Amino acid sequence: MDAFEQARQHFLAALEAQKAGRLAESEALYRAADALVPGRVSVMTNLAAVLIEQGRLAEGRQWCEKLLAAEPGNVEGLLNLALCCVVDEDLSAAQPLLDRGLAIAPTHAGVLSARGSVLFRQGRTRDALASFRLALRSDPLCTAAEEGLITCLRSGRLPEADYDAEVEALTLRLLSSSRFRPESVAHVLRGRLYARPVLRSLLDRVETSWPQRLALDVSPSPQARPWDDALLVALMETTPVTDVAIERLLVTLRWRLLQQAERAEAVENIDFHSALARQCFINEYVYPCLPEEINEVDKLRSRLEAAIVAGVEIPDAWLAAIGSYYPLHTLGNAADLMTGKPRRAPVDALLTQQIGEPLAEAALRANIEQLTPIDDEISRKVRRQYEENPYPRWTTPALATKRIPLPAWLAARTGRDEAKRIGDETAEVLIAGCGTGRQVVEIASQLAGARLLAVDLSISSLAFGMRKAREFGFTEIRFAQADILRLDLLGRRFDYIDSSGVLHHMGDPGAGLSVLCRLLKDEGAIRLGLYSEAARSAVVAVRERIAESGATADADGIRNIRQQLMELPQGTPERNVVDFADFYSMSECRDLLFHVQEHRYTIPGIARLLDDAGLRFLGFDLEPAALARFRAVYPGRDALTDLDLWHEFEQRNPDFFAAMYQFWACNKGPS
Repeated sequence: MDAFEQARQHFLAALEAQKAGRLAESEALYRAADALVPGRVSVMTNLAAVLIEQGRLAEGRQWCEKLLAAEPGNVEGLLNLALCCVVDEDLSAAQPLLDRGLAIAPTHAGVLSARGSVLFRQGRTRDALASFRLALRSDPLCTAAEEGLITCLRSGRLPEADYDAEVEALTLRLLSSSRFRPESVAHVLRGRLYARPVLRSLLDRVETSWPQRLALDVSPSPQARPWDDALLVALMETTPVTDVAIERLLVTLRWRLLQQAERAEAVENIDFHSALARQCFINEYVYPCLPEEINEVDKLRSRLEAAIVAGVEIPDAWLAAIGSYYPLHTLGNAADLMTGKPRRAPVDALLTQQIGEPLAEAALRANIEQLTPIDDEISRKVRRQYEENPYPRWTTPALATKRIPLPAWLAARTGRDEAKRIGDETAEVLIAGCGTGRQVVEIASQLAGARLLAVDLSISSLAFGMRKAREFGFTEIRFAQADILRLDLLGRRFDYIDSSGVLHHMGDPGAGLSVLCRLLKDEGAIRLGLYSEAARSAVVAVRERIAESGATADADGIRNIRQQLMELPQGTPERNVVDFADFYSMSECRDLLFHVQEHRYTIPGIARLLDDAGLRFLGFDLEPAALARFRAVYPGRDALTDLDLWHEFEQRNPDFFAAMYQFWACNKGPS
């Protein structure tokens, strides 16, 4: 075999390794190919990309420059070099490289996406959106352009005119694409509903009559009704609808549809009614009910259960009506509804959600291993709370399109060179407090060669997580019940530990962090999520109201306190909790307002916590739009790890960390 053929074989093997995320192996093969036949453009292009993917920007730039010296018009070389400049915050150097690339290939989706990223960081959001749209016209599956589009739309910097039919169609596609968490897209689309004049008028009418239920006509009509809107249906099927006015519309329609079902009227609106039932299951029946509603639905429930026993045909409308008030798996002989002749697709989806999936979770519960005892008093109280509902309930994760090794993954997310020394391509990963497993599934989709252990206190949440992991094809994840305080019993150490939204629910968060640090390898990294004292001032005010009123944390108590808070005048501090997404589902509202144990932090408090644990801050984990707000005030790259500057910024923007402080840290050591 001559040198050229050997180089070709190395190149092909390198491509396969690169696709599989084995970047070190891929790099070695590309280097071997270049040694045999130096100067091949394809080899230099891919080697530069692999180095950049590993976070080794300086080496990547060298190969890009070598490539461009050989072929000045190589678009991939220009793009990769520009991406290095973007990571280094050198936007002025990136712009001309991208302009050169577009002059050569005006419809290159990758270059258009990178240009959009640069424009967004420069504060030119409308121009950035236009660039991302062009990229998606060229390549509808360009992930960088999809991410850029959502970032622009979530920034709040765009005029209404930019939310046209094309943007709506693109965003609606992304709602259920498994590329984004639906809630990250949903609030953009929710704004589009308000732009529909007919629906806007209906929402105003419902609001004006509330708490009286408006007598809406839900009978079939030749004229399209606003609640038949595909956008509203898609939102209801995927994520809690986090809007007071739309919730009240759905509450009103739910009762009208129940009355229609009772009369066994035509079911032309079954698509909408099934979607409404799925929404109620997703939000865990957090909507308020009038006494007469409960009376009516209980009567219909008895009729339905009798029909199941008798084996007679059951109207689809009955299933949707009951499923809008109670989960169908709580019916007597519910499993019998999964047999028989096929139903309409929306009803089949409803039965799968409310009967098939809960039955699958019940079957998994008995096989969940217990790694540690749970004997701490606070841990037991927290476990009891999370056994009532899988928390948090979710439908779709944000899956990566490619897996990469842990060191490259951390370097890309933290922007820190030292992250490249953390772990290896067969990393041991612990998700401590995994809840229902969404974060676990997402990490599994991102990391190549990692071995994941996911632990939680709640069997209900673990069973949900196991089912969802299997649904998305991640069968290698190990789920187990354990208490963080007893994880020393594992006798293992990990390259990476993720524990977001967990420590602040422990009796002593510092003690929990101390255990995790003992499990962390010397060159390991950890990601933590903690509540912000400043961002949760409204939550604290509501907790004080709850303590004074004696409101209970059961379903009726939660429904009642929600209605009280919605009725408060705008500007009342407690009413601000209505802006939290957690307010719109039962278990998340319980977690938000009634949790049995909660600590909150300031940024100086985080600094002390990390210092006591022997950890060094690596940066906050933020969406691009949020990060851009900080960079606009503190443009220096080192500012991202300066907690004093972050404290200054939060004092001026107290709601900035409403979704928690989420941040990276590693063991202290030489920089």
